[in-house]
Amino acid sequence: MKKINCSLKGEDNAFNAFLRTKISELDTNKSELVGVFGKTGAGKSYLINAIIGEKNLLPSECISACTSAMIKLEANMHNLKYEAEIEFITKEEWEEELSYVLADTADEEKKDSDDYNDTVEKLSAVYGKNWGTMSLEDLMNKKHFRKIPEFLNSESKILPCKSAKELYAKLVKYTRSSTEEEEGEEEKLYWPLVKCVTIRVPSYDLQHVTLVDLPGSGDLNKSRDRMWTGARGVEKNPDKQAHHTNIKRPKCISFLTSQEVKMLYHTFFIRSGKVAEVLELFRIYDLQAKKSGRGYHKILQSVVKNNGVYKPKRGKQINLNVLLASCLTGSIDEEFRKTFPNDRKDEPFNGAISRFSLGSEELVEMYRDVELQLIFLRTEEEKLKTKLNKMVLERKKKIYSSLTETIEDNMQKCYKEAAKISGKDTLKKMRETIEKHVRESKHIMFEQAKSVMLEQLKDLMEEIMKNLTETLRQSIDVSLKTDDYAIPDVSAELEKVKSCYDQLKPRPDQEN
Repeated sequence: MKKINCSLKGEDNAFNAFLRTKISELDTNKSELVGVFGKTGAGKSYLINAIIGEKNLLPSECISACTSAMIKLEANMHNLKYEAEIEFITKEEWEEELSYVLADTADEEKKDSDDYNDTVEKLSAVYGKNWGTMSLEDLMNKKHFRKIPEFLNSESKILPCKSAKELYAKLVKYTRSSTEEEEGEEEKLYWPLVKCVTIRVPSYDLQHVTLVDLPGSGDLNKSRDRMWTGARGVEKNPDKQAHHTNIKRPKCISFLTSQEVKMLYHTFFIRSGKVAEVLELFRIYDLQAKKSGRGYHKILQSVVKNNGVYKPKRGKQINLNVLLASCLTGSIDEEFRKTFPNDRKDEPFNGAISRFSLGSEELVEMYRDVELQLIFLRTEEEKLKTKLNKMVLERKKKIYSSLTETIEDNMQKCYKEAAKISGKDTLKKMRETIEKHVRESKHIMFEQAKSVMLEQLKDLMEEIMKNLTETLRQSIDVSLKTDDYAIPDVSAELEKVKSCYDQLKPRPDQEN
């Protein structure tokens, strides 16, 4: 393919440009992402070390010092060095978190809570034990980040090393919640500022697999949590469907008409008016607080501070935005699962994409003189359908999550107002602030959430139709309308490809 690509450079026309694009698409490194989940101390890092054959690369066999940032491991395809790329959170994100932290530490009632202990651990890591005497301005002073100027410049930090042991020694302060300190010294740690670490290993055999070491349940790092927070094919009457005018019109996708879209809207949201139930959601928090007013105050304080989410170290997470969105998701779940099934055996849109066909396989028997062109069209069709099904799978989560995300955006002002409340009857005033906002904005908030989701569904349908139309029309044109193009002699390369194809093609007795 590289040889053919070189022969195309002298000819500048649409056909050769198309061929160059197709050749470049062949030269891609496909990679699978494998996440390793488990509780803190379960041995995730130890397992990954064993898989990649590097005993000392990731921290393992630790009790108090555990992985605190997401770590991705992949093959180093560029050189023979061990390399780490550290991606930090933004200065603005850190400053916002510090402002909440300082407000919490001023409250004496919170000093025996898990949240406070987490705060002490994070700030002590970055600033040392004297952080409590510093103001927000002092904490954001550039002097604290002299060893990580990349954080201040919103850049990634690259650590190139000759060995896994050397990389481990450099990386430990960015990935672990504590390190071994030399006597008399206080080591600065930067894991609270890290969003993600990508480690590239030269001796890694699984070149097309990226392993992800995820912090266990209970590990700390708010910024890390955000990381894990995947028509009609052609027109009825195209101008010219190649110079063989009796080629049959392709079988088109049976997608959704405008009337069917309206029906879909109605079906999805026919029972979305249960807004009154939202105002009873606080009873859930009462149960979580285990009949303790102080515990309830802690939960509600965490909810408004963390954009509607409470994450206990143990027990189930509470997400007020999800609870609010349940008024909508409860009415669409059944229909949504039919449209976007979870079972990989079932296909989205009732298999409409897979049923689409140009009919090229049937045409091969009729038009042997363009057999290769028709085989090409069939290949392009299958590649496109695979691409579209993958796109739908990736978009599915985004579409479903849009309900909760839109509601969370709408609730931001309310959360900020509630977080500022202090003094007498704080708990009561916080509840009243949230309830008032929900009552006053419920119709706008839920209608907006529905509109955003339906717009994303519409965009997905239009993108599928556009991909089918434009991609296949271009493939038809360049494969069957080549009379005016100077095509290089690729007969030798073609024979090699045919030979490889025949060797790889399974025999009838091997197909099962």
